[in-house]
Amino acid sequence: MANNREYYKSLVANNQNDQLINLLLETISWHKTQYEDATVAKKHDEMLLLSSRNQNIGQAANQGILNASDVIVEENKINLALLSIINTLPEAFFAQIDAFMPSVTPSSGVPFASNRPQQALAIPSGLGKGMYWIMATFLGMISAGAAIQSDWVAFALTAVATALCAPASYEWMSTRTRITMSNALRVLLIITLMCVGLSFATPR
Repeated sequence: MANNREYYKSLVANNQNDQLINLLLETISWHKTQYEDATVAKKHDEMLLLSSRNQNIGQAANQGILNASDVIVEENKINLALLSIINTLPEAFFAQIDAFMPSVTPSSGVPFASNRPQQALAIPSGLGKGMYWIMATFLGMISAGAAIQSDWVAFALTAVATALCAPASYEWMSTRTRITMSNALRVLLIITLMCVGLSFATPR
């Protein structure tokens, strides 16, 4: 089953809200562990609230608190909220999920992602923002040293590596450019920039 925007919308059209909510929670949660994307992270919070709201509607209907017409109204609101989330998820999200997320059948029972071999080298979420800040501090010191010694090429490359490493500046750049990277690719790029930058440093 193709894991794309149209497939998610088809679940809404087929009144499979429970399955869709579970699917979105699982895919967005996985995406958060692999990429730093402020838009997707915000959708995760919205999905948690929407999931709770959907469960409350079901419980209220079972207990007779809501009549049939009220349930339909609330379910239509859920549909609109789901469509809004699906429509505003970046296209890169669906591409990354379809290409790199392990093939599993989520607890919702809805299959997704073809049985393809894993193509991505993923660094676990344990490499969190704290580690990135430590690395950014170290790179910042190298960059400052290059500036003091007037090694401007080394300074420029290590400064870019520092910006990619620091969570705040990386998230800002991702939001502005709408480009996100996996942790593995991000770390590889940082290391490459640092090594190339240091190769331009003038021996003292």
